[in-house]
Amino acid sequence: MPLKSYTSRFLAVLIVPFWLGAQHVLPPIQNYRISDYNAASKNWGLTVNANGELFVANNMGLLHFNGEEWVLYKLPNETVIRSVAYIKGKVYTGSYEEFGYWEKDATGILQYTSLTHLIKDHEFTSEEFWQILPYDGGIVFRSFSGIYRYRDNRIAVIDSDIIATHISIFDGKLLVIGDNGVFQLMDDTLVLVKDLDILSGKTVIDMVETKDGLLIGTKLNGCYLFKNGSFVPWNEIINLDLKSYQLNKIVTLGAEKIAFGTIKNGIYIYNTETNDSSHLNRETGLKNNTVLALLRFKNQLWAGLDNGIARIRLKAPIMYYTDYSGALGTVYDLALFKNVLYLGSNTGIYYFEDDRLRFIEGSQGHVWDLEVVDGELLCGHNTGTFKIANRSLKKISTITGGYQFAKVPEEQTTYLQGTYIGLAKYQKNPDGKWDVKRVAGIDFPVKQLCFENPNTVWAAHPYKGLYRMSIDDNYDRILEKQEFTADAIPNNYNIKLYKIQNQIVIQSGGIWHKYDPILGKITVFEEFQPYNHMKLVNFDEGQFWFVGNEKSKELLFTNLKKDSLAIAEPLLDERMVPDT
Repeated sequence: MPLKSYTSRFLAVLIVPFWLGAQHVLPPIQNYRISDYNAASKNWGLTVNANGELFVANNMGLLHFNGEEWVLYKLPNETVIRSVAYIKGKVYTGSYEEFGYWEKDATGILQYTSLTHLIKDHEFTSEEFWQILPYDGGIVFRSFSGIYRYRDNRIAVIDSDIIATHISIFDGKLLVIGDNGVFQLMDDTLVLVKDLDILSGKTVIDMVETKDGLLIGTKLNGCYLFKNGSFVPWNEIINLDLKSYQLNKIVTLGAEKIAFGTIKNGIYIYNTETNDSSHLNRETGLKNNTVLALLRFKNQLWAGLDNGIARIRLKAPIMYYTDYSGALGTVYDLALFKNVLYLGSNTGIYYFEDDRLRFIEGSQGHVWDLEVVDGELLCGHNTGTFKIANRSLKKISTITGGYQFAKVPEEQTTYLQGTYIGLAKYQKNPDGKWDVKRVAGIDFPVKQLCFENPNTVWAAHPYKGLYRMSIDDNYDRILEKQEFTADAIPNNYNIKLYKIQNQIVIQSGGIWHKYDPILGKITVFEEFQPYNHMKLVNFDEGQFWFVGNEKSKELLFTNLKKDSLAIAEPLLDERMVPDT
């Protein structure tokens, strides 16, 4: 039987991804707040170098993040930086009537070099530079008023009367979306490629190349596709949300997925093959709903927000469900029953139906245990034990505090349950009803229990105490109790108790022990010594999951015979509920 002693939230993060819809199971999000990076709230652009160091166009200047430390660099005129791009060892930035590049000096400090002095016979007209792209051996800077190409230490100003709303590379060509058509940059001239009848009156805010063509995003009218020289509406389901919530940024996440950043409702990640989407916003963990920039780097999606920066791990080893409404509370157990996932928390029992979290009325209170017992779903609750059927409760025991069930060996329908006041015996009658009564001879709470043999049961107190007890043949009375005190076990506080491969296994003070029935005493469990100070959170048929100690918050999978698999998961510790 799977373990439930350390935390069911751990089990939840392992099991939930297979049973919930994509909308509920989301990749982990790391939010960086103003107090983390010590700059302004708005972040307009993102880029990375080959080492994965992040550079951010921020209202106060250029932010540099090396993975551990944030550093802010200000322009000489201290203006807002609107765009940033890492190209061939240099970090190019665009701001108000200014663009140039940053390079690290011998000490690793970024130093700025302006390029605007290379512009001859031209005056800026209150321009801000919103895009920077490498093209044809040079660098192209875009403002709404014009296009500037930097190459061979010279800057060419592309003469045009259009309002340049966006530029993009497509089929190796630099395309410019203007207010009256699509243009291609040829030499230093913009040549009309296609008129914009279908986009008339619509504001283009981003363009990305996809496997289906050039995807063109508009501010309030969703996306269009430019392919084979023609514009067509993009008839994907996600387009309805993009129209409603004001699309602002687009980035591809491989051949099948596209991320859309919106102004009003966070990020949508859309799968063009399955038409499924996941949604990241304030309700699901994003710091802010207004997305100003998106960047994919390997398996990470960075988002520049109107208030903060977010890093989304796209292929994290563990996915999470989070209830940001707070109604769910702290999850202590879960069970999959008839293809429905049930969660027990300190506020009651919940289940998922139609991809939504729902509450079972009448279940208010602390839930300790959800378990399928003899083909029925039972709930160990603060007020007693209930049978869950047809999304409703039926009380089958008034004995308070149902902690854990253990099947009696060699019995078909007899179980013992640990409770606040000892042990309870459950026996199913031929008519399908449960006959429940207290086991005599024990009056202390039992949080964990397991059978050594049909007439010997072990019990762990919720706080202090470990007991080995003999029980009568009818499982009605404890005949004899042996308590293990400090002379038998180093620490009898918060004992963890398991039966593993027909052995009684105990964790005490972070050290693994076992009971030797021949010697009649507790000894060190040598097979588990490599996992001292680690919590065992699940096992089945010789396969074990551990969670790391204070120095290493990783998950470790092992079968004790072959190489182990460690999964580093720094966010896991923040979500786990230790059983102390």
